[in-house]
Amino acid sequence: MGSDTDEATVYKSLLRHRNQEVRELIPSDQGGVMHTDRALTKDTIALWQRYHAGGVDDYTREAQNITQAIDRHLKPRSLDDPDNQRLLDQIGWHHAGGNLLPFLDQPEGAEPTNNRAERALRPGVKGFTDKLSLC
Repeated sequence: MGSDTDEATVYKSLLRHRNQEVRELIPSDQGGVMHTDRALTKDTIALWQRYHAGGVDDYTREAQNITQAIDRHLKPRSLDDPDNQRLLDQIGWHHAGGNLLPFLDQPEGAEPTNNRAERALRPGVKGFTDKLSLC
């Protein structure tokens, strides 16, 4: 694996944990925040899958549309809750740096999920835990 792919895997792992924090802090019924996040995530992954299936006429335009929607969603603003403000600032910072959804810019190199990386780690983890078990 190249460094771009390794880096993308790290960001995807961070994003997964950040999403869990967001779910804990922002109830889904408050202003549609989580609904919008889920819809954007589904749209983004669906675009990547269609691209690899050969079913996208203008990938760049569709990726830009999704990026613009995310820009609007993560626009800098003041929130009353300091935890939500911290999350907005941090996720916005990652998005501004191109690290939030790297597979939109690099559909050939990065994947939208870290499933393949986690499956690749499983044999090593299983071997390690087998060595620990002396029973």
